[in-house]
Amino acid sequence: MKPLITVTHRLDLPAAAALQNQLEGAELLLFDPQLFDQARSLGLGNARLARTVGPGFMSEVFRRARSDMAAYQARLDAVLAELLPEAEGCQWGYFNAFYALLNLRGYAALGRCLAEDAPAGALVHLLGAAAPYRYGQPSGAACMAMAAALQGAGVQHRSYLYDAGQLPGPELPDWRPLEQRPAARRWAHLPTCFYDKDYLAAQILAAQGDCLQVPAQFYDVELTGIERLPLRPLDEVRAALGPAHQQQCEELAARVRPVVLQLLASELRNEAFIQLQAQALVEALLLQFTLFHDIEQRVQALPGQLLLSNHDSGLLGGLLSLARRHRLPVLMLPHAKFQNIPLPKLGGQMQCLHHPVQGADCRDTDDRRVPGALLRFGERHQPVPAQAPAQPLRTLGVLLSGLSHNGLSTADIHAYLDGLRQLLDWGRRRGVEVLLRYKPTEGFPLLLQESLGVTPESLQRGVAQPLVAFVQGCDACLGYDIPTSAAIEPLMHAVPMLHCQLRALVWEEKALLDRELVPSLPLGECLDELDAWWRDPALQWDFQRRQHARLAQRLADSPPLLQYLR
Repeated sequence: MKPLITVTHRLDLPAAAALQNQLEGAELLLFDPQLFDQARSLGLGNARLARTVGPGFMSEVFRRARSDMAAYQARLDAVLAELLPEAEGCQWGYFNAFYALLNLRGYAALGRCLAEDAPAGALVHLLGAAAPYRYGQPSGAACMAMAAALQGAGVQHRSYLYDAGQLPGPELPDWRPLEQRPAARRWAHLPTCFYDKDYLAAQILAAQGDCLQVPAQFYDVELTGIERLPLRPLDEVRAALGPAHQQQCEELAARVRPVVLQLLASELRNEAFIQLQAQALVEALLLQFTLFHDIEQRVQALPGQLLLSNHDSGLLGGLLSLARRHRLPVLMLPHAKFQNIPLPKLGGQMQCLHHPVQGADCRDTDDRRVPGALLRFGERHQPVPAQAPAQPLRTLGVLLSGLSHNGLSTADIHAYLDGLRQLLDWGRRRGVEVLLRYKPTEGFPLLLQESLGVTPESLQRGVAQPLVAFVQGCDACLGYDIPTSAAIEPLMHAVPMLHCQLRALVWEEKALLDRELVPSLPLGECLDELDAWWRDPALQWDFQRRQHARLAQRLADSPPLLQYLR
């Protein structure tokens, strides 16, 4: 019987290659198109994309994870409030725990699918890092979730956890420089705001009063020209806080561990890994507890405003609890222009900003609407041509988003590829060049070449130039499946834009594009609309003018960051 080897992370690939050499005829099963490309580029043969559960299965995983996390957070808040009442509603550990649960649920579903497809008597070899799940890091969570699913289905399997190396020891901002200083006007903690860091820094520097950067150990973004605190090892911080704080940490750990274990119990069967994962989630909570108390002890003068990113790098809960205790106004900025992460429950103390093309309400962890405000990010809006194009549609740019949520593909890749085939076939029939542009950091060009027959040269044309130049070279653009922030560029450059929707989108995806600005249509309706534009350029121009007018009004209603800075 042909052995099967699963791969769920790029660091699994060397171990998979070694195991494949030992097992005659072993086949690699991959669940993420980007991983498929990486396997191919490393020369690994006999690899294929595994069947997913079916269209929309990730939508249900997302909805269940959000619902269960709301219940988990309520239980956790009740325990935290016994030692720190200000922790309630402040998302202590929410982000990392949510993605841990999402990955466990997703890979459990894929494991059940694999159990249905595995030939009788097959032996499945599961690979993973010997580490608990932490956002963005290799772990054994996917391996353990699939192992539990295969065990439940009676499928033979073996799990292999390899050493992925040690992460650096945890660090916190060093508040000692502030012990004798007057208050800064504002603090900024903006992890993952990579694309907008120059705009944000310029706006902050243009505002009255000084600003202090509060750094993150991971996903940190340095704002040029703005003073930044150093980092300090967590062990050193705790030692300075003294034995009483250490005792409080131990007490808190004992109280929250049962809540964390309850979250994990239904997803995993390996007791050793359950304890490992629980310890990681508990330690993340304790880190925020220490952060809060270190600020309280050392900082004599607090700022008048906190600028925070919605992407939690591990410090968000502690900073929000500080804001709650001292009634500090919070300005919640999107890490990539859109608020598509559940927000804390801080009431009127917090103002949430988002790009004017956001397509869904901001939500909190209880799935309740949070009022949002528009923020203009400094993009320049180009005018529509004065008259309709003389020639029909000649070049269509298709903007492909990344397909992985921290290692778990959200698309039904076979339906995804089939839809792209139909688009390419339409282009050949109409004499329209269809150019695919994948996200350079999350692309899968080898899979596109093998599955669609597109040439490397054609794909290279899509990514060899900056996004703005690509958009300006297209007569129209089409978003595809998962909306992408890249859609902002066609809108800003007055290039008509549609979105092709293959399945029901979850809230996290809907938030990325406003359907009132960019119609989101099934593939067949997209092709009908493109056909109409191809036959009559005046129809395309009329659509272009109406889309431009709606966007221009939205931008006119969107203040720059400077107007929100106190």
